[in-house]
Amino acid sequence: MKQAELEGTEEKYALKFIKPHILEKSDIKNEIAIMSQLSHPNIVKFVEYFEKLRYYKPDGRMLERFCVVTELAEKGCLVEYLQISQMAFKKGFPETFARRYFHQLISALEHCQSKGIAHRDLKPDNLLLDKDYNLKVGDFGWAALIDKHYTGFLKTNVGTPS
Repeated sequence: MKQAELEGTEEKYALKFIKPHILEKSDIKNEIAIMSQLSHPNIVKFVEYFEKLRYYKPDGRMLERFCVVTELAEKGCLVEYLQISQMAFKKGFPETFARRYFHQLISALEHCQSKGIAHRDLKPDNLLLDKDYNLKVGDFGWAALIDKHYTGFLKTNVGTPS
C-alpha cells in the first residue's frame, strides 16, 4: 500500500497496486464491488480504481498497474498501536480505549451485516486507525455477500489460518 495525493486535492489516499500475474488470480473486482456498497465512519472508504495506472519508480522506470484508491489510515494498524500501548501502559490498552475500539468495530460489522456482507478476515492487521485514531475496518479481499437463505456457513475456507 502506498500513500499518494490525487491531483486537485489536498487529501491523502492509500494506493494498492496489483501486479498483472496477481490480478489474474485475485478477486479484486469482488472486493471493489463490496467496498463500494459500504459507507460507514469505521470502514475504510473506497474511492476509485484504475485498470491501468501509469506511474514512475524512483529509478525512472514507468510501470502500469491495476490500482485501487482508498481512504488513508494514517496511524497504521491496531496491532502497532497496541504494541506501543503495551510499552507505555505495561498491560495493553486501558479499558476505555478497548471499549471505544470495540464499539467502533461492532458498529462497522453491523453496517456490513445490514448490507448482507461478511468480512471473513477480521484480525488486528485489518483494523486500521485514521488520523484521529478512530478504528477503520479494511481489507475486504475475502469478503462475501450473504444470500437471503443464509444457513450460518459460507462454502469456502478463507482468511488467515492462524
